Amino acid sequence: MVGLFLIHLFSCFWYLTAKLDDFNDDTWVVRRDLVYDDTFFVYFESIYWCVQVLTTVGYGDFGAATTAEYIMNLIWMLVGVGYYQIFFGQIVSVITAHATNASMLENKLKSLEDFCKETKLYEQDEELQSQIRQFLINNYLELNAKIDEEALLAELPLVLKEEVLYR
Repeated sequence: MVGLFLIHLFSCFWYLTAKLDDFNDDTWVVRRDLVYDDTFFVYFESIYWCVQVLTTVGYGDFGAATTAEYIMNLIWMLVGVGYYQIFFGQIVSVITAHATNASMLENKLKSLEDFCKETKLYEQDEELQSQIRQFLINNYLELNAKIDEEALLAELPLVLKEEVLYR
């Protein structure tokens, strides 16, 4: 939603760059012969410019010629870089969190396997080992999402700890 708002906003700014230059011959509106065109079509052309700069496609059919247009291009490119950085950073965070959770589960399952070998539980009760394994797999996120209350209380100052314990 923020992306759509930014595209709309910079499309309007892109048009404003030409308007503030009084639509002189170097502005994009005049170069593309849009001075007397329908407002919607000019807005559509502005959005086209915004999307092509934001996506770094840059077909070459639509560029800057005036100083104001160059400045607007530069600002929009920097906004686009920041937007992509945040967007892909969020994706990487989700993937990393998932990989970390999967790795932790894998370590628990390996520990279970080692424990079962060491105690010979596998030889004695294969079904029990299977049930424990399935429980860990099915409930892993819920088990790890719980807050360690003791660790949390240990970090609190004595006054706050007493207040929490007496409630």
